[in-house]
Amino acid sequence: MALARAVCVLAAVLGCVLAKQAAPHPMNWFRGHNTELIIGNGKKIARDVESQWFEQLVDHFDPLNHDTWQQLYYVNDQWFNGSGPVFFYFNGEAPLSPSAVTSDYFVTELAQRYGALLVTHEHRYYGQSFPVADLATKNMKYLSTEQALADAASFQQWMMDNYALDDNQWVIMGGSYSGFLATAYRIKYPHLVVAAYSSSGVVLPIEDYSQYWEVINQDYTWDSKCYKNLKNVSDSVAQLWAQGKSGREELRQMFGICTELSESDEADFWYTVSGPSAGAAQYGYTADICSVLNVAQTPLKGWAFLFTGMGTKFAGIDWAVSCIDIYWKQAEANTTLYKPYTDARTWLWQTCTEFGWFQTQTTIDLWSPLINLDYYLDACSVMFEKDMAPIVQNKITTYGGLKPESSKIVSCAGLADPWHPACQLSTYKSDEPVIYIEAHDASHCKDMSAPSSADSDEMKNARKTVEHYLDEWLLP
Repeated sequence: MALARAVCVLAAVLGCVLAKQAAPHPMNWFRGHNTELIIGNGKKIARDVESQWFEQLVDHFDPLNHDTWQQLYYVNDQWFNGSGPVFFYFNGEAPLSPSAVTSDYFVTELAQRYGALLVTHEHRYYGQSFPVADLATKNMKYLSTEQALADAASFQQWMMDNYALDDNQWVIMGGSYSGFLATAYRIKYPHLVVAAYSSSGVVLPIEDYSQYWEVINQDYTWDSKCYKNLKNVSDSVAQLWAQGKSGREELRQMFGICTELSESDEADFWYTVSGPSAGAAQYGYTADICSVLNVAQTPLKGWAFLFTGMGTKFAGIDWAVSCIDIYWKQAEANTTLYKPYTDARTWLWQTCTEFGWFQTQTTIDLWSPLINLDYYLDACSVMFEKDMAPIVQNKITTYGGLKPESSKIVSCAGLADPWHPACQLSTYKSDEPVIYIEAHDASHCKDMSAPSSADSDEMKNARKTVEHYLDEWLLP
């Protein structure tokens, strides 16, 4: 970065213009750090763990394909007493971090309570674990729920055989998408795990997921002044856009957009500028947003300040040398594979083929109804060069949707989480208890994060209930 600034100074002296580099798009600011955001501010409490690699099959369902690849995994035996359970954390749609087995959060606290071994592996097509050489559309066919579940089963069986863990009780755990995977794993491989813990597990695929923004609206209305200010931001953006070229240029400079904005860019601009408000609500940062908006000189200036601040906090953006490319559809059409991979192409493939969860907006939402289903389906077409739409009913039929047929699965969902409409909210089987946490701090996967004295009573009781069921299922 120091070199880049020096070049900028030199460019200014020479009277020429140096183009800024495109920074991560706001859609990736939160998504790329799922593990850390779920864990929260949990400090490192365990010794260092080394990166290890497992030889995994490319295709578990083609008996003629014997190709393999290397899958990253971590093991933490710091609290393992030899006879205790194995807690298998199913990493989701982001690079795997050692913090999944070393940081202070609810899973590591459970490991200490039960004398458990902690194990986690990296999901195929994320981070450093890839069965293909690049991300061309033809190479995306090995990315599916079923391949990911088979990866986990193959890895677990290898661990059991090679580390004498076949007599230990295995519990699968996960949050968000990997919470769904934990539930699906218990359904599909009940002989491998005795129980599952799912936090904010999105078990219900929904193509047109307008419910996401309905919950975000709710979260901001808990501070009525803040909600009014955020609506003012949206109205101000619309007014500036309506002024034509001069208004668009003011918005471009305000939000650090790389290129001149044209009328046809309106939907992409709205998608870009609104994104951080969703991520902030999802992970429980609405109070931080409101503390700035409620005292800003104008709501719009406050939002521009927050927008750049979140870019720095969550994506490490240096705005002196960086800008935002709003053309995310074209950017994610890039098939180049680098490691660790942090872009969204692989997750977008899963949403375009399996789950949907397209976070559409309507006229009653905070931002713009231009972010509709057609907008997302067009993104699928642009990125993967073919018309496509997810067949969500396949996953519902296979794994049961809101009524997964299994046993010994404890699930949590939270009122403040915009993903809770895709989660189980009530118990329909006594041996598949669901804990719906009706509290303002019940954000995405909050029950799995590091416990705090500031947590609501409802959150504290939810964790106690999870422990109650694990005691019932694991202890003699």
